[in-house]
Amino acid sequence: MGHLELESGLNEFTRAVVEEATRGPSADGCLELLARVAAKHLGAYKTGFWRYLLSENSVECVHAWGPQEQGVKKGERLPIDSEVTSYILQGLSRKIRTLPAAVIRERFPRAPLLERQARTLYVAPLFLRNELLGAFTFECDREAVDEETLDAFKRYVDAVALGYGGIRRERGSTKRLLHMKLLHEITGKALMTLNLNELLESTVTLLKNYFFYYNVYIFLYDHEQDVLSLKAVAGEYKERIKLPMSLRSTQGCVGVAYRTKDIYYCRDTRTDPAYVPEFPDVQEALSEIAVPIVQGDNVLGVLDVQADRPESFDQFDLESMSALTNELASAITRARDYEILKNFSEQLRVYQQQMDQDLRISEQILNMNVPLDFVSPQVDTALHFRAHRSIGGDIVLLRAAGEYSYLLLGDVSGHGISSALISTSSFSFLSNLLAGAPTVEQLVQMLNDFWLANFKELGYYATFFIGRLHNATGSFEYINCAHPRAIFYQLSSGAATELDHGVPPIGFFELDAEAAIRQQWIKFAAGDKLVLYTDGFLREFPQPGRFTDEDVRTLVTRFGSLPHAIFHQFILWNARRMRHGVAPADDEVLLSLCYNAHPTIGHYLDNIDQTLSLIRKVGRMGMSLGVPGETLDQLNSILEETALALLARKKQAPVIPRLFVSVDFQPRKFNLTLLDANMFLKEENFAEFPQSIPPLEKQLPEGSLKLIKGRAPRVEIKRIEKGLLFSCPFERRPPEGV
Repeated sequence: MGHLELESGLNEFTRAVVEEATRGPSADGCLELLARVAAKHLGAYKTGFWRYLLSENSVECVHAWGPQEQGVKKGERLPIDSEVTSYILQGLSRKIRTLPAAVIRERFPRAPLLERQARTLYVAPLFLRNELLGAFTFECDREAVDEETLDAFKRYVDAVALGYGGIRRERGSTKRLLHMKLLHEITGKALMTLNLNELLESTVTLLKNYFFYYNVYIFLYDHEQDVLSLKAVAGEYKERIKLPMSLRSTQGCVGVAYRTKDIYYCRDTRTDPAYVPEFPDVQEALSEIAVPIVQGDNVLGVLDVQADRPESFDQFDLESMSALTNELASAITRARDYEILKNFSEQLRVYQQQMDQDLRISEQILNMNVPLDFVSPQVDTALHFRAHRSIGGDIVLLRAAGEYSYLLLGDVSGHGISSALISTSSFSFLSNLLAGAPTVEQLVQMLNDFWLANFKELGYYATFFIGRLHNATGSFEYINCAHPRAIFYQLSSGAATELDHGVPPIGFFELDAEAAIRQQWIKFAAGDKLVLYTDGFLREFPQPGRFTDEDVRTLVTRFGSLPHAIFHQFILWNARRMRHGVAPADDEVLLSLCYNAHPTIGHYLDNIDQTLSLIRKVGRMGMSLGVPGETLDQLNSILEETALALLARKKQAPVIPRLFVSVDFQPRKFNLTLLDANMFLKEENFAEFPQSIPPLEKQLPEGSLKLIKGRAPRVEIKRIEKGLLFSCPFERRPPEGV
């Protein structure tokens, strides 16, 4: 009857959680409510909450209720890749796990994990939507309860997730997402308009709209007059404040932030002597933070944010605005650099020699021009991108728009900050255009017009390959604007065809109707591949180390029949061997795509970041195809217990794990293929291994395959050459948009 009592009390518990969540920024109240329920219905005398610290490769017990004598104590940490963590916390699904205390003591006799009276340990993951926030552990002095009681108790954990997530995630992560969206729009606005005033106006407006602040100001420091000049304002006072307006650098909260180069938090304007009201005898803003905009040792200005209640700002606001001003300082500098670039191109090249410290910023900008987690039911893509230390201007854009998939690869002439900024400006412009599903001819025409309007006087140009694939039929139209020739591989014949130039580089001269911009086209069949690259991928030097277009074509022909992820990686491995000893002269880009009969995602994995990227892509693809959520959970469990588990322990492994993973979504089942890439390396003599490579199932943590079968009984596991094959049937549901 325990589960019936739990079900009847759920509504009251949920109301209590909501009340706790709205009281303040602490999550302790929500978690403590759950500890009480666990004590009553599970017999839990001790409850712990573990948080994942991925940046420190550990988990930490951040809360503990109950005795802390010989078991785990609050503040205790365990390495993520330790055997204890792996057994108890890793590989969590959405269900509560039941672990007998006797088994834990027998397995870890020297680890003080449990109190003396423990007989059962429950581990309950805390999910908010699809994000794992942490895990509860409940130590109990009685035998395990039945499944119905655990299922009912799981609903209480889900209710806590809403409250805990509302405080810890929604306040932090969701607001952080808004903050990142804001930064993206600021950057796009700065680079598209090349106008400082528009940058500042858009910044204050977006801040006001996203975070609902009362007033937002941006002051810039005027060296000649030694004042802070108000350049942009949004909020309740916008119509009342007349520009120009300025403050002395010693005046008000803004002056304090400027002088100290540090954030100044005015908790209550009615009692803080530093506060200076905008209008005499008017005090509607009751709290304020002033954040200096600092570039190096120079204070460029101050971002000032106000609220209509005292003590309205918390630590997140302070950290968020500090991070924003760092980006804003770079954006202001870039906007001013553009003005210099436009008017003093020759002087800028001299000035650029003194800006080596800013090249890191340029590399970050350039990485914005690389697509993340692109998925398409008909197309599997693989991308290698490595920025050169002098920073080039490469652009890679993959985008789905209706019934089409767009593929654009470009290379801006020159190096350094100017090329990176022009590259990002072009990327933003093209991203906006693709929403309307234009033809490739329209894209070339509009892109060339954009370049002539903005960069004609600077002497820059760009090579581009612009293609549009009709997803259902495989028809691919393209225009090659003096870019290195793409290579089209046809699986049926083994032929490799170069896609030649059609028009000159973008920005060279005007293209009108008489220029006859005409697309070319090819037809993809299942298994056909397309390979694109930039000139930075080549090495135009004498032997040894020379690597040319002809070498790329030879590799495409040699490995074209292989599965896509293996094909892409084999080209990379051979290129590195052939170019040995020769440093790159520009950014490296190698992009390949494969047209598939079934939706397929392939990936080469040698680190955790790549594995997480694959999991995200699989989730997005599954949702777009209508794959049930429980099936995606099973897929994630397989990837977590195999690829993620292997790579999390790579430092302890006798042979560094490397994997080829392919997920094939067929109409009524999925196939997940896991291959040991080290065996391919050994066969091709790419690497020497000090010992024999054990079969892949022997490299997995003990019990992984049994754990997968326990969570997903319908999954069929087969041993195949160089790896494992996992198959599972499912019934499709109406698809969700990606």
